[in-house]
Amino acid sequence: MKILSAQQLRELEQATLNNQPISNVDLMERVGKAFVSWFTEVIQSNSSIAILVGKGNNGGDGLVIARLLRNKGYQVEVHIIEHREKASDAFVTNLNRIEEETDIYIGHVQDIQHLVDLSDYIVIDAMLGMGINKPLVGLLKSIVEQVNKNVTELVISVDMPTGLVDDGKTELAVEADFTFSYEVPKISFMLAENYRYVGEWLCRSIQLDADTLESLEAKYIYLEEEFVSEIYGLYPRGKFDHKGMFGHCLIVAGSIGMIGSSILTAKSCLKSGAGLVTVHLPSLGYIPMQTSLPDVIVSSDHSQTNISKIPLDQKYNVICVGPGLGKEVETKRALLDTIKHAQVPLVLDADALNIMATEKDWIDYLPKYSVLTPHMKEFKRLFGDLGEGVERIEQLRHIAAERQIYICLKGAHTAVATPEGVIYFNDTGNPGMAVGGSGDVLAGVISSLIAQEWKISHAVLFGVYLHGLAGDLCAYDMSEEGVTASDIINYLPDAFLELS
Repeated sequence: MKILSAQQLRELEQATLNNQPISNVDLMERVGKAFVSWFTEVIQSNSSIAILVGKGNNGGDGLVIARLLRNKGYQVEVHIIEHREKASDAFVTNLNRIEEETDIYIGHVQDIQHLVDLSDYIVIDAMLGMGINKPLVGLLKSIVEQVNKNVTELVISVDMPTGLVDDGKTELAVEADFTFSYEVPKISFMLAENYRYVGEWLCRSIQLDADTLESLEAKYIYLEEEFVSEIYGLYPRGKFDHKGMFGHCLIVAGSIGMIGSSILTAKSCLKSGAGLVTVHLPSLGYIPMQTSLPDVIVSSDHSQTNISKIPLDQKYNVICVGPGLGKEVETKRALLDTIKHAQVPLVLDADALNIMATEKDWIDYLPKYSVLTPHMKEFKRLFGDLGEGVERIEQLRHIAAERQIYICLKGAHTAVATPEGVIYFNDTGNPGMAVGGSGDVLAGVISSLIAQEWKISHAVLFGVYLHGLAGDLCAYDMSEEGVTASDIINYLPDAFLELS
């Protein structure tokens, strides 16, 4: 699903008005119907609802919602925030319709003192919506502060929480429990710092012009199950296929105290379908690895406690380096040698990235289409502090395109930046996956798919989605608190079945 800018959404709405053709009021009716269809599924009709509306088109959406909810028996009040003198034509049309067709109480808030006590209401925020690019001031600022302070029931924002800046830094906004958006999500929904405002978000279609939506170029994509399942369908297994057709992955991982990382990465690689997995690890890890995973080939380093040399003389389809690797001097030399001389795709995780962060010029040696899987701290160590919000996301996008690499920035809505200059935000995963070893599992999954000669972009996108889905299935059965990295691995087969 595309994530569009405010300007692109305005273009899409205008194309819809021109091509279908319908009026702006009709479009608001669609928004209202989509919202009410969802709302009536989750909120009982005995709830008292206060709808706060501005005097623009977002306020017009709120007026439609008020009328439709009242027609379904909900107790609804409308409070018009008089933050500007002129109202939009569509707002006036919908206000007249409410006054003619319903008994809804309509209040006019010209000062904060005129606002009803909201503590016992479900509040629907339809004051500004999309497009604000500066901090709130005056009456709107006071109203938002009051909502955030006093509302104890649900707060639901229509389109966007009032005050949320879609492509910049937000100083104050409605702190919604839910945000109801339409047609496509907003880039601001993907950012951790905006979760306090957005809450849980959902998106519903209002049948905006399909041809125009298809034609609009998007630098951000929201990764959904349908797209991922289509990727999976491109790589079927045949009856006479054998292990040699599913690739050979070399995993270089582990150091004293961190042998478990190599085991997690190797097991997730196996569980994701690789035909052969060789693990190169310090010699102290030989027995633990053979005992834990008799399925893998074990290559022991000459060093007892860390990696001193990486074997590149065998034929591998992919090399994964980094989980639990440590940062010893000879380990650093071995990593540099691999980066410079590897003839197959590289997946670099954890300490491989931390080593590179101390040797910035090594990034220049990265082969094209290498895959980096940092969490936020590793990303900052490697590339520096690139700002906040969309600024950081844009820098991520430019780095991947400039260096022709893939970067999986791990977190809620893991962001996958591609060499084509597009960022995909993941739809799966949950806070239970925030445990040690979870990233090692992801590195193993992606490496396995590349080993099987999947297109690298497909391997990365599918791998990120599959990893999160396995975590979701695990949390559903065990609770988020009970999830471990080993559990995520055990649910990988279920995740494959879910997508098949």
